Amino acid sequence: MKKVKLDHKMSNLILPTPHPYIVRLKKSLNDSQIKFTHFKNKDMLIIRKVVYNFHIPILNTMMMPESNGIKIIALDSFGLDDMEQLIFIMTLSLDTIIPDGLEFNIIGVS
Repeated sequence: MKKVKLDHKMSNLILPTPHPYIVRLKKSLNDSQIKFTHFKNKDMLIIRKVVYNFHIPILNTMMMPESNGIKIIALDSFGLDDMEQLIFIMTLSLDTIIPDGLEFNIIGVS
């Protein structure tokens, strides 16, 4: 802008608008007393702390919006060898916190 001599002021107050699915998910997580970190520039959430043991399987889970719901990449906090059992336990927890009308897709577990 300076090269073309336009008078302007840069502001760091302009932030991207969160995806509507992220807004709904944040409300649901707050209602469930689940603590998370929201990375606004990437529009993703990482679950940091849970109050109820029922939600322990989703600790350190990364959640991002996609076309029909929420995309999830999970960290295996239990060290379970049976991946099907881990995904089943995570699904039970996620079913209670993902807002109605949104689907979720677990795309990876590390």
